[in-house]
Amino acid sequence: MKLFQLAKLDVGFETGAGMSSKAATVLVVDDDEGVRNVIARHLGQAGYRVTKAADGEEAIKVSLARPFDAVLLDLRMPGMGGHRALEKLLAIEPETAVLIVSAVDEVSDAVQAMRSGAADYIQKPVDFNELQMAVERALRLRSRRRQRGYISSVAALAAALEAKDPYTQGHSERVTVYALRLAQQIGIDAELMDDIQAAGPLHDIGKIGIREEVLHKPGKLDDEEFEHIKMHPRIGSRMLAHQDSLSRIHQLVRHHHERIDGRGYPDGLAGEEIPLGARILAVADTFDAMTSNRPYRKFLDDEEARRRLIDAGGSQLDNELVPVFVDLLDRGWLPGRPAGAGHPTQEMPRVEPAEGEAVEEKDEDG
Repeated sequence: MKLFQLAKLDVGFETGAGMSSKAATVLVVDDDEGVRNVIARHLGQAGYRVTKAADGEEAIKVSLARPFDAVLLDLRMPGMGGHRALEKLLAIEPETAVLIVSAVDEVSDAVQAMRSGAADYIQKPVDFNELQMAVERALRLRSRRRQRGYISSVAALAAALEAKDPYTQGHSERVTVYALRLAQQIGIDAELMDDIQAAGPLHDIGKIGIREEVLHKPGKLDDEEFEHIKMHPRIGSRMLAHQDSLSRIHQLVRHHHERIDGRGYPDGLAGEEIPLGARILAVADTFDAMTSNRPYRKFLDDEEARRRLIDAGGSQLDNELVPVFVDLLDRGWLPGRPAGAGHPTQEMPRVEPAEGEAVEEKDEDG
């Protein structure tokens, strides 16, 4: 299998909730028992976990007991009407995707519902294929909103951590830019480009769990310290893994320190077992670590970094990605990098690394 034939991660079919349709929960609210049962049966056959409610009051009661990913809501019901139920449902759980399913064809009703936060408006009689597509579309939109919010929060935390350290300030931003340029050059698909753009700023977020004296040590790490710092991909992965919609992204964070020869961490993956996005991040991460100041050494110039990248190809780094990255470097096509420019973050005396220090150990804090 060629490098650029993208290996798909086995995350299953995703609904908008960032989960398989079998895991997505849907509440069907309609006072007509026949309509309620038919819709519930159809969605159940499609793999959704369905709960039914006969009116707005019952819908509020079951929603208070547990949240739903989506709600299909009739407008004209005795007692609490659909518009009032919509407001209360979104007050209980603002991220619920509420779709109006109603025989009412008044434009004003549709407009009012959408302004109140409804994700879609479907008119009865229901076309069940259209209904299922609408549910999936609403869940995808919900997932993207949740994902963007969570990524923004974690990325802000990562940036704040980097800003406190003059040696790593701007590192994740540069890694993201380099990785995207490399990904663009090899022609990967838009989905993986999005994953890299999300994972780049977060790839070192796990260092929040690493002792500062280890991160800032001005010399080679001892065995215990090296094992400790090797925990950061696992920590970062765990921070993201509980969000189902980030299943691919947390894999890139987890595996950006794997090695092609299988001697990396945390899982010892080798070759194409390592997700392509993680292999791309590894090249960008290694290059920026080498061309930035570190507590134990001054930044390397581009020529020396270039030589070390080539030497690492086939052992530490992907031997098909390295030449592409080097070509971008030689042509001056890496954004923000004129030829021969390092990224010193502060002036500092040269501190030689310990004898025999490997590339990945030397630049571990990358």
